[in-house]
Amino acid sequence: MAKILRWAGIQTSVFQGAENPVKERPIIFNGEMVRAILDGRKTQTRRLIKPQPEWNEFANIWQWKGFAVDSGDSPSIYAPYASGDRLWVRETWAYLAPNSNKAGNPNGVHTIAYRATDANPEGIKWRPSIHMKREASRITLEITGVRVEQLWDISDTWDALSEGIEIDRVFAGKEFHYKDQDVWKDYLFGGHRLCLGESFATLWDSIYSEKYPHNSNPWVWVVEFRLLEGGEQ
Repeated sequence: MAKILRWAGIQTSVFQGAENPVKERPIIFNGEMVRAILDGRKTQTRRLIKPQPEWNEFANIWQWKGFAVDSGDSPSIYAPYASGDRLWVRETWAYLAPNSNKAGNPNGVHTIAYRATDANPEGIKWRPSIHMKREASRITLEITGVRVEQLWDISDTWDALSEGIEIDRVFAGKEFHYKDQDVWKDYLFGGHRLCLGESFATLWDSIYSEKYPHNSNPWVWVVEFRLLEGGEQ
C-alpha cells in the first residue's frame, strides 16, 4: 500500500517502489503562484486534509474519525501525495486561434495562452483552470517530500518563503521609518506586511477564507516539490 499517513505521532510514511509506480495528478494554482513557481520562489504548497480532525473539548484531544490523533490505535489514512509522484499544474488558459497575435504561433496551428504570463490578446476567452486538460499543461512538478502539520506550524522564514511569498515592490523602495526591513505583499487587502507569516496568512485567506480561514488553524498536507519540466513563458 502506498502513500500511508499514520496519525500517531503525526508522522508520514511514504512507500514508493516497483509495486507503487510513479503517479501523476493535477493540481490547481492561481496566477500569482504559477509565476512564483516559474520564478523558482515557490517549492511548497499546503493543502487541506479532508476530512479535518476534530477537537474533542471534553477529552482534550484531537480526533480523526473518532480516534485520538496521538493514540496508537489511530487509523492509517491514504495521503493523496507521495515523494516521487508528479503534479501537473492546472492554471487559467485559452486556446488561441490560428493567425493570432501570439508570438511564434505558426499559421494554421492552435496554440495555448496562459493568463499568468501572457498578455491579454484582444477578444480572448479565458478558460477556468479546473477545465485544463493534461495536454494543455506546461508545468510538471515532482514531489520531494510530504508531511502533516497544522497551518500555524509554518516557520516564519524558510517555509513562508518557500510558499512563494513576495516582497511588496511598491513599498520596498519608499522612504519610511522601517526602510531597512523587508516588506511583504498583502494578498488579501493589498498594501504590505512586515512579517512573512502575516503575508502567508493573507495568501491563505485569499483562497480559503470562507470555510477554513487562517485563524482556524486547519490541518494540512505540506507538499514540497521541484520544477521538473515546463516554464516556457
